[in-house]
Amino acid sequence: MAAGGAALLVAAAAALAWGEWRGWPWLAGWSEGWLSGQLGRELRWRPPEAPSGSAPGWRLSLIGPLRLQAADLAVADPAGPAVAR
Repeated sequence: MAAGGAALLVAAAAALAWGEWRGWPWLAGWSEGWLSGQLGRELRWRPPEAPSGSAPGWRLSLIGPLRLQAADLAVADPAGPAVAR
């Protein structure tokens, strides 16, 4: 039983280290959708010509200080009627 717990702990540490080394690229698409919903406007980490689900230059670090690097960031105007300025 203890060997199974140790193996699980080693596997979790290895997965965390691998994700940190890769920069968590699979979170780019998810974070685009989540942040777009929270902000009420479209947010993209990728250039318009890049295929959906990819974010070249996007890198997230969760260990130590939280860091996010993005080669491209686009935030659309809010939805709704235009406001006169």
